[in-house]
Amino acid sequence: MSQTRPNKIVTITNDEVYDLAVHQARMADSTNVTVKVGSQAERDQLPPALLTPGTKVIVTDDTTMPEQKWNGSKWVQFIYAEASASIAVQPSQPWGSGQLTLSQNNSTDSSFVTFPSADCIQFTAPGLYSMSAHMKLASGAVSGFTKGTIQSASGNSVYGQDYAPNTASEFVISAPVIYFPTAGGQVFIKFYQMSGVVQTWSTLARISKIG
Repeated sequence: MSQTRPNKIVTITNDEVYDLAVHQARMADSTNVTVKVGSQAERDQLPPALLTPGTKVIVTDDTTMPEQKWNGSKWVQFIYAEASASIAVQPSQPWGSGQLTLSQNNSTDSSFVTFPSADCIQFTAPGLYSMSAHMKLASGAVSGFTKGTIQSASGNSVYGQDYAPNTASEFVISAPVIYFPTAGGQVFIKFYQMSGVVQTWSTLARISKIG
């Protein structure tokens, strides 16, 4: 029988019937190296055995963004998720985005984020992330100052914020770098409006894993 090493490479064991060609081919196929291909057409001809989630290729004739990853259904160049929400906002009180819902069609990889509660984005792995939240007025009138933040649950850590003009009906909060050393890190989208009237705001959040 074979053995799988800690780095996932499959090697021979002493009780196997020796077959050099078979064993070398099996070990080569299990090395999980980044595969170099000369073009997108060559990438598209890779055998099904290589099309497992996480397989990476370098497309050598693409000088701008050569590394791509198979996500189980297609090749992607960015680990990227998009989610949206809508919420009625009472005047002169802090509020959030509401419950975010993932857009499968606009996401290249949804496995690295979840949305466990209103306003909340949770990361399933440690790492570096970047995100933005596009806030847009869906109904009501803007006559007061609006502040938006991407922050920790307590608000002690603010990763990004925007102070929109008094009459702005949309704005974008950007958090270029968010780092979590362990899995389960959370950020919250929060904003505050002082118009004196109820408003409905929609949110479009875009989240990327950058490291």
